Amino acid sequence: MDLPGHSLLHADRDGAHVSVALEGGHVVRWCPAFGGEALYLSPLAAEHPARAIRGGVPVIFPQFDDLGPLPRHGFARTAKWQETQPQPDEALALVLTDSAETREHWPHAFRLTLGLAVESPPTSDADGLRLALRVRNVGGEPFAFTAALHTYLRVGDVERVRVEGLGGTRYRDKTADGRRAVQEGPLRVRGPLDSVYERAPDRVVVRDEAAGRLIEVEKSGFEDVVVWNPWREGAAGLVDLPEEDYRRMLCVEAAQVHRPAVVDAGATWEGIQTITVRAR
Repeated sequence: MDLPGHSLLHADRDGAHVSVALEGGHVVRWCPAFGGEALYLSPLAAEHPARAIRGGVPVIFPQFDDLGPLPRHGFARTAKWQETQPQPDEALALVLTDSAETREHWPHAFRLTLGLAVESPPTSDADGLRLALRVRNVGGEPFAFTAALHTYLRVGDVERVRVEGLGGTRYRDKTADGRRAVQEGPLRVRGPLDSVYERAPDRVVVRDEAAGRLIEVEKSGFEDVVVWNPWREGAAGLVDLPEEDYRRMLCVEAAQVHRPAVVDAGATWEGIQTITVRAR
């Protein structure tokens, strides 16, 4: 799908394809080599160019959701990024630095980099996408932030999805006024979800029964995992999401929410999320 008004960069490897928009440093498409889009992108995204892109992988920084004084989910997902030199194992890299506009919201000097690597695991029925978010403090004082790689996974039918690996993990449920609970066994989607799993395991498996594939979400650096789906009622209130498309997406994302990351002057924090899709 075209996104008028957006500048897209592309990378291909061994038949896999990824596209990222400079607007928001936003991964908008990832198509594994063995076929099928792995990320959900709303068909209405192009009709609302002034909004953050609905779908793909928005970069949430320096504030997650409304947990602070900044605009919801921070400014990185709507800022204009620049292409930069990727690391040797990366296909693409983008950078966002502080400006007069960012300092109106957040008075810190920073260099935010997103590196993308398209990976081919040693089997013919799997493909991976690795995203590395690096936050460098180029100022003279420590700062703290929260962040996430807000990944919209494309699924065949969200009611036929099972999320494994979060059993026994404590979570905060925003749909229940922020109450805390402990996940019991695999997670099934039967209504609106908006949960932060605190200090979550580094590997979560999404079994997409309708599409016949497994999606592994692995993280390092990030402490938490967020799971979100607006369900029918929430989708009805989103102008850039078709009402029934809540069934075709599930956000499962690496995040740093429960405990803000603190970066000393001159230091760099790194969080990595790797998504691997395997045909069953």
